[in-house]
Amino acid sequence: MTAVLNLLIPFLAALAALAGIYFMIRAFSSRSAETRATYNVARQHAHRDKQVELIRSVFSFIVALILLGVYGFSPRPLIPAATPTPVPEPTTAVPPTPTTAPTQPTATISPATPAATAAPTDAPTLTATAVPPTATPTDTPTAALLTATVSSGVGVWLRAEPSTAAEQLDWLLDGTIVTVLPETAAAENLAWQQVQTAEGLVGWVAVPFITYNQ
Repeated sequence: MTAVLNLLIPFLAALAALAGIYFMIRAFSSRSAETRATYNVARQHAHRDKQVELIRSVFSFIVALILLGVYGFSPRPLIPAATPTPVPEPTTAVPPTPTTAPTQPTATISPATPAATAAPTDAPTLTATAVPPTATPTDTPTAALLTATVSSGVGVWLRAEPSTAAEQLDWLLDGTIVTVLPETAAAENLAWQQVQTAEGLVGWVAVPFITYNQ
């Protein structure tokens, strides 16, 4: 509605200015007719016509000035310059550590010391040494953030509170991608979603003007 008024008011002001010029020309024409009139009655009519045209011209110029004043003092939203959306850097995957197979036990043979007698010696003792396996680290999956895209056709205001009368924090252009936060609200027959911009600005937008990304 504001955009329509911003276009309509200058148009009406231009029409009023053109009407003032037109009536001014007619007033000069009536003045010429008054000069050329022969009879006193004709001069009076020409003089009256000139006054009427002058009044119409002045009124038209006043209307044009009033409309221009209204247009100059009417609030117009300042659309910020589009900022490029930062592209997330690719994360380098950590390669898994190879699992080391357990080492086979080593058999140690201890020879018996020969005795002076011919008595048989004890059997050799086998000692098994086991190496514990190395634990393999596993990658922890990172939860993906839910995002939404502004899809109103022209953009939407990011507001400090879930209300159309709340403070306007930023103008989000159509196609802007924002991060969806857990908070939601319902006010003024509208559903509101708390979001965060790429610049870190947190606020509320009306749900009908965004599209959730899968």
